[in-house]
Amino acid sequence: MMTKYNIIINIEKCKGCELCIKECNKGKLIKSYKTNENGYCYPKITETECIGCGNCFQVCSNWAIEIQGEDND
Repeated sequence: MMTKYNIIINIEKCKGCELCIKECNKGKLIKSYKTNENGYCYPKITETECIGCGNCFQVCSNWAIEIQGEDND
């Protein structure tokens, strides 16, 4: 059984600190040059598969990131 992980970003909570981008082991998060309602550039998700390490979630002080796992056979 293999688990696929998805990152969900609440872009309105993001303050553009980019810590999640720096901590991503697989390069799944990159800087977006789009801004949220507060004027912050938020991260965007690449096609790289998330390994579910949780680093991005742990460094986000604004609770803007959620990681969800989906079991696949």
